[in-house]
Amino acid sequence: MSHHVELSGTGVVQTAPDIATMRLGVSYPAKTVGDALEGCAELSTKVLAALKALDIAARDIRTTSLSVDPVWGENSEITGHTANQYLNVRLREVTKIGDAISAASAAAGNALRMDSLTWSISNPEPLVAQARDLAYADALDKAQQLAKLSGRKLGRVLRASESSGGGNFGYGGGQMMKVGRGMVADMPAEGGEQELAVSVQVRWELID
Repeated sequence: MSHHVELSGTGVVQTAPDIATMRLGVSYPAKTVGDALEGCAELSTKVLAALKALDIAARDIRTTSLSVDPVWGENSEITGHTANQYLNVRLREVTKIGDAISAASAAAGNALRMDSLTWSISNPEPLVAQARDLAYADALDKAQQLAKLSGRKLGRVLRASESSGGGNFGYGGGQMMKVGRGMVADMPAEGGEQELAVSVQVRWELID
């Protein structure tokens, strides 16, 4: 009959995120679908040019959606259309958040929309490895204590598994915010700290 002890351990590492991702969009109303799309495309082009002028690389700007919605009037009649286009803008220099919003606002005016700002870590692997070390040490400390209390010693590891947590977190995603020309001077944005956690489950053989 084999004897073993199985314990879990958790390791947590905190760090400041170094990437910010904004979801920006423009909205353009017009009488016809064609005019709405044309106006939206013109504004989007201006916003893209303004962002690229801040040395934001093309690979960090991605179109995420394009839609045309009817505008309903009285008696359920369509009186016009509104075209909307949204971009995900990844900022590898988080100090550029205010500049990016200001530049987009200057380009699109009151047509600019912003509905989320998320934070992430560009290279989480070393931090996950650090959290894993802490988690294993936590489980080992518990296992050694239990083995000592039972008058036994720990032998070889019979089984080990891992789960990890942590990731992007942000603000927004609820009500869409209209961003006007006068709203964005020196817009403050703080990333705080992001938590990366690893949990391990380890089974050790118990020996005399």
